[in-house]
Amino acid sequence: MEKNSRRGRNWDAVVVGAGPVGSYVSYRLSSLGYSVLLVDRKSEAGRPMHCGGLVNASLYDLEGLAFLKERTVLRAVRGADIYSPSGSKLPLTGKDVKAFSIDRALFDLELLRLSVRKGTETMMSSTLQGMKNGQNSEKELRISTPKGRVEVLTDLVIGCDGPASTVRQLEKLDNPRETVPGVSIEVEAIDGRVPEDRVAVLTGERTAKGFFAWAIPSFGDFGLRIGLSAISGAHFREGMKRLFNDERLADFLSLGSGDEMRFGELSRVFGAIPMGQGKRTTEDGVVLLGDSAGMAKPTSGGGIYPGLKAADLLAAILKDPEDSMTRNIRKFNMRWRKEYGRELTKSMLLRNMFRKLEDREMDVAISALTDRRKLELINETGDIDHPISLAVRLLRDDPSLMMIVPRLLPSLRKLL
Repeated sequence: MEKNSRRGRNWDAVVVGAGPVGSYVSYRLSSLGYSVLLVDRKSEAGRPMHCGGLVNASLYDLEGLAFLKERTVLRAVRGADIYSPSGSKLPLTGKDVKAFSIDRALFDLELLRLSVRKGTETMMSSTLQGMKNGQNSEKELRISTPKGRVEVLTDLVIGCDGPASTVRQLEKLDNPRETVPGVSIEVEAIDGRVPEDRVAVLTGERTAKGFFAWAIPSFGDFGLRIGLSAISGAHFREGMKRLFNDERLADFLSLGSGDEMRFGELSRVFGAIPMGQGKRTTEDGVVLLGDSAGMAKPTSGGGIYPGLKAADLLAAILKDPEDSMTRNIRKFNMRWRKEYGRELTKSMLLRNMFRKLEDREMDVAISALTDRRKLELINETGDIDHPISLAVRLLRDDPSLMMIVPRLLPSLRKLL
């Protein structure tokens, strides 16, 4: 043992990262009777907020989360205005709630509290510094805490520690296939009107090349989260310069061309969105979940719902551990990739096509979706977490859509 370090207790599972995925998997395993240690480098959960705060409407249907809905939901979202690079608008409106804008900081904090109430123990302001195999197939971890270094033994390490995952690096697991920069800015709109139940999506090479910009209603009557992501730092910086002067954003706020558009900035957080799972995201005694594994949806960048779904699946497999931990980890990996990983893989294919589109092609593609039949189909079946099923239905309903961008025809055929 190193000098100035001390031997900690043994744990059934050690979770690294107290974001929503880490806290949720800790809660689920603690509820099953596992002894769980949750380690996080921050002093408090939920700060800073790392996303736009838009989640799938099914999120609160996951086990144990129903009570959080009333506490953490800010807005119920039923529609979206998709803007082409030239400014034309694709207005989508569903009868049912499609998503929720949430208080992400409170959501993270409440999840951590939930896990602690079920028995999870925490080490905040602490970092994982080393990991090696123990004598009896367990993992030996070296953790730096405010009180000094601690060594603990565990049967399972779950890495939920984000895009630059220490667990992933120490175990030499695969990086996500793509990571793009992003920013989320909380503002108070001084001019215009913030739609109550709609979000805006702005496309275009000069706005957010390879991805998009967004505006999501949040706190009160005038709160708005504005952000963007792009495929490179240079394109990201270019988009940032234009974002708050974009006439499409003014249109979303019911302002006319040339009207002043003023905001009071409350916070600004930069981050990264990792997308596309690598082949190796598990190993004996180690599982990566959430952003650590590149589980964010490649078409939208949202990672909370798929990360919590993966945590839910892992807990279900470990509920009745008939096999060894090694076998159960393999079972989780196989089932995840079969049940949800295939959707993520095809979504990555769709994303690769999206990032290749030039502005004129994007204009044509969005215009092609504006007829009544296609709008009805999108509004009836659209799901922000399952875009592939919608894309396939659209292409089968109107095969001529495949010829909008002929050079992408081989990729489109792979979706069918």
